[in-house]
Amino acid sequence: MDPAYLLQVAAVTVEAAVAAIALFIGMQRKRHYGWLLALAFAIFVLFDLVRLAGVPVSPVFHSSLLLIAAVSSLAAMRNLLSHTSSA
Repeated sequence: MDPAYLLQVAAVTVEAAVAAIALFIGMQRKRHYGWLLALAFAIFVLFDLVRLAGVPVSPVFHSSLLLIAAVSSLAAMRNLLSHTSSA
């Protein structure tokens, strides 16, 4: 099997695990940054699965997904910083 494919599958697995942990943080710990990170990593999983499946989508769609994930991550970091500075 192609090593690049195996690495991509491993990356998707790790991204899904991070999304699940972030979702737990959002739900159980009631932390806003958990929800934002869960969204970002869920988008990364979607992005990678679309690539792995070879589904033809527009470059604008891919770029839009990455932009939304980046903005969500940035908002999560801002939220995390404000949460830790108030503790």
